[in-house]
Amino acid sequence: MSAGAPIVIEYASSESGAAIDPGLVSAATPMLWTAILSGGCVAVCFGSFGQVPMMSVLHLFIYAAILIIATIAGKRFFVPGAGLRTALDLVACMGLIGIMFAPLLAPVFQEQNENRGIMPLGVCFLLMAITTTRHLLLYRSIAGVLQLADRRGLARSFLVMGWVKMIYEGLWLMCCALPLMMYQDRSMGREEDVAVFLAFGALFGCFGFGLIWIWMIISHTMLVATVKRQGRAIVTAVAQPVMAVS
Repeated sequence: MSAGAPIVIEYASSESGAAIDPGLVSAATPMLWTAILSGGCVAVCFGSFGQVPMMSVLHLFIYAAILIIATIAGKRFFVPGAGLRTALDLVACMGLIGIMFAPLLAPVFQEQNENRGIMPLGVCFLLMAITTTRHLLLYRSIAGVLQLADRRGLARSFLVMGWVKMIYEGLWLMCCALPLMMYQDRSMGREEDVAVFLAFGALFGCFGFGLIWIWMIISHTMLVATVKRQGRAIVTAVAQPVMAVS
């Protein structure tokens, strides 16, 4: 029998795992820690109301940690066309920095019997509220990568979670921002009832955020497991030989 064209037998191919963005693989764990710390940010905000020095230090530490870790994750997972998400992240970052230092500055304003520091704090929450679209943009990018990796269920979870976080957290943070901004005016009339109503919305909105937070932890944990498993599959596939039989 004469030798014909070689028949290529592929025992494994790296293409099956090529959909996993290496940036997402390295950013998945920092994203999980960012999700965990987001719950800590809410908790220490309430703890700081007691003006206990230790709680103020913890508040500063947790906010600083989430800023650093979120920045690391953002740099590792940067997709083309993410300029809008980056701009929104920067605006939200300014709000986070303001909230981070709020417990340290509050005693200064109280000693002067002034509440003019309330307005800047309200603006910080407002910056967070108007930039929640960044969650949808991030999770939509993650969902796109997961769909290419044939993890459609997890991709759908991230996409839906992005919409929920954008809408719910936008409204909830607005309920946090507006009462603080309205409280600046001591001559409030009927507006005081509106401010109190919104303040209760901000308080009870924490329960809804708690459910979203659990959802985030589960989804990001599954993401870490997925990218690690896919990453190992890529390494294994690349290492496998490709045999040509004549």
